[in-house]
Amino acid sequence: MMNKSGSGEATPIGEILDKAPKTPPEPEYGITLPWIGNAKRRPLPKRAKQPPNLEWSRCNPDVLKAVAGTLKGWPLFFCGPAGSGKSALAALMYQTCPGWNDKILWVDFAAASRAIARSWLSEQPYLGIEDKAWVRADRMLADLGRSDKWRFVVVDDIGSRRPTDAQQDAALEIVKARIGMPTVYTSNLNLGELAQVYDDRLVDRLGAGEVIDFMGKSFRTGV
Repeated sequence: MMNKSGSGEATPIGEILDKAPKTPPEPEYGITLPWIGNAKRRPLPKRAKQPPNLEWSRCNPDVLKAVAGTLKGWPLFFCGPAGSGKSALAALMYQTCPGWNDKILWVDFAAASRAIARSWLSEQPYLGIEDKAWVRADRMLADLGRSDKWRFVVVDDIGSRRPTDAQQDAALEIVKARIGMPTVYTSNLNLGELAQVYDDRLVDRLGAGEVIDFMGKSFRTGV
């Protein structure tokens, strides 16, 4: 596999995260994900709702090949039917991304959007996401956009619930904060379907990197 420099060697993940652009990458910007298959694991947060025995062998080999290869840039957007393995693959990437145990974040999209919207509208703006807490939503969003604070982020289950206007705004701010940074988004809806629910600006940003459509039978239902 050829990296951007043409050396023929995969770029170490540390270099990828260190050099992640602050703005949407140009189409020729290449990334590789050499942690695919890494055996070391970190615990998943409760909201991930994934079994503890996830294995790479459960993932669609065509999808793994795409993710492990050279992609055009961040973010990665995983879409497809419920149970097709999107969140499972995102969870494996969360568990096995090397190093930075305190700089890897899992975000439940609906819960985070609600928490930010409540913070904006409340006289008591404190908010918590997973086991983290902030005094204000703007502080949380500023942290989310700092690569030295959160090196790799998974934002799970976009579009699972129809948002209020305030939640729409919060959702856009979450995605804007992570522009061009190492982030994986998952959704049961494709970009066209999301465009019927969310602001076009959010959908454009989700599709700015690599879109991987998970097709095939559900791991949950076998259909």
